[in-house]
Amino acid sequence: MIIQCILCRTKYRFDETLLGFEGAWVRCSRCQNVFFQHPPLSTIRAVPDQGAVSGGDEKGLAPMVAEGRETPPSAGVDASLREEIDTTGMSAREEDAPLRERMTIPASLSAPPQDAREEGPAAPSGGAKKIRVWVLGLIMLILAATGGAMFVFPEYGQMVMGELNVLFPGLGLRTTPEAPAAVGPAQVRIADVRQRFVANPLLGNIRVVEGLAMNTSSYPMTRIKIRGELYDLVGALVKDSASFCGNILSDEELAIMSEEQIFRELAIPQGSDVPNDRINPQGTIPFMLVFVREPNGVDKTMVTPIAAERLLSP
Repeated sequence: MIIQCILCRTKYRFDETLLGFEGAWVRCSRCQNVFFQHPPLSTIRAVPDQGAVSGGDEKGLAPMVAEGRETPPSAGVDASLREEIDTTGMSAREEDAPLRERMTIPASLSAPPQDAREEGPAAPSGGAKKIRVWVLGLIMLILAATGGAMFVFPEYGQMVMGELNVLFPGLGLRTTPEAPAAVGPAQVRIADVRQRFVANPLLGNIRVVEGLAMNTSSYPMTRIKIRGELYDLVGALVKDSASFCGNILSDEELAIMSEEQIFRELAIPQGSDVPNDRINPQGTIPFMLVFVREPNGVDKTMVTPIAAERLLSP
C-alpha cells in the first residue's frame, strides 16, 4: 500500500500487514513527523491477522518520488518505526488493549510546547479579512463624503470645526483665517462725564451732558456717535438723545436756538467744532448730549457709545 506523511507529503510504499487490524503509529524518515496510519478498508473488513503485527517483511518499504524530489534510498519508514512495532513485546493481555496505548511517541517528536504553539497571532480567516476590507472601505467612503460636503458647503465645515474645538480644545483646529479685531462702539470708552442745565425761553431748562470719547483700539476711528438715556425712580426709560462727537454748542447758542436747530447741529457726522473724521488710537474727542422738555422724576442718566467706524484710508 501507499502511505503519505501528513506533514511533508512524502509518499512511501509500505507493507500493510505491519499496520495490523487497528493501525499503527509511524514516523516519516524525511521530516521525523510521527502520525497514526489507519489500515486499508480491505484489512478492516477481513479478519485481523495478529501474527502480521509482530512480523512483516522490511523489503516492501521501497522509496518513492515525493513532490518532484527523489527520496534517498535510506528514506522510507525509519528503522526506529520497525523497532517500535517489533519490540512492543505484545502479550496476550496487550493484544486485547488498543495498539495506540501500547505505542509510544518519542518525547522529542511530541507536540510542541504551549509557548511555541502560541508564537505569533493567528492568521485571520477569509471571512474576517472580508469584514475588515468592507469596514475600511465604508470608513473611507464616509470620510470622502464628509470632505466633499465641507468643500461644497464651507459654512457647515466651519460649524463642524467649531464643535470639534469645543469638544476637543487640545486639537487647536482653525475654523477661519484670523481676521483683524473688529473696531466699533465696543472699543470706545466714555470719560470725564458731567452735566448741567441751560435755560431757554422757548424750551425751558435744557439738560446738557458732556464728556470725552476715547479710542481704545489699535486703529484710527471715525464717526463716533454717543447716546444718552434718562431713567426715572423705578428704572424706566423716559427720554433719550443722540449726537455725533465733535459737535459742541455754547450756553449762549443753547439759550437762543430752537429744538430743530440744536439737533441739526448735533447730527453732523464729521463734527462742526472738533473733527470727527480721524480719532487716533488712545485719542479723545468731546461730545455733547442735549435733552429738551424732559419729564419730571428723572433719577439717573446713562451715556453709551452706539456707533464707531474704522478709518480705512491712511
